Amino acid sequence: MIDFLLNEAGSNVVIRDSSVLLNMEFINRKDLDILPKVVDKLVSTEDIDTAIVYGIKDEVVYIVGRGVVNGELRDIINTHFSNLGKVKETNGFTLAMVPLGIAGMLSRENLLRLVDDIMIKVFFPGKTPGFSTAFDRLNEIKQLVTTQV
Repeated sequence: MIDFLLNEAGSNVVIRDSSVLLNMEFINRKDLDILPKVVDKLVSTEDIDTAIVYGIKDEVVYIVGRGVVNGELRDIINTHFSNLGKVKETNGFTLAMVPLGIAGMLSRENLLRLVDDIMIKVFFPGKTPGFSTAFDRLNEIKQLVTTQV
């Protein structure tokens, strides 16, 4: 099952140096339970030091990560997401649940693009043009929502 998920991910994977960011897109309860296993598989079988896997379920982004320097990963996740949702550490994983709020009104395509943009900017700063934190996207979200209504 995990190999299938990784094979299906295709273009939803961003790799920089020895870090990987994997978007599982819209997930169900079963997929949610598999996220930590996917992270483990990436870190243990590939030349990956840090793996972050995320997916959207019920208007919440679920983020699971593990890194060689897990405290550093925890700090990154805390800095960007703790004021928006819940962040915790358990069994060597850093976990976050971030409600989408008004962004949940976006089309599936725009929502995926928004979440991808935020995740890439948070975990690979300076690698992409754009914004400094998730809050900087609020105006764009408002514009997308009002143009779709």
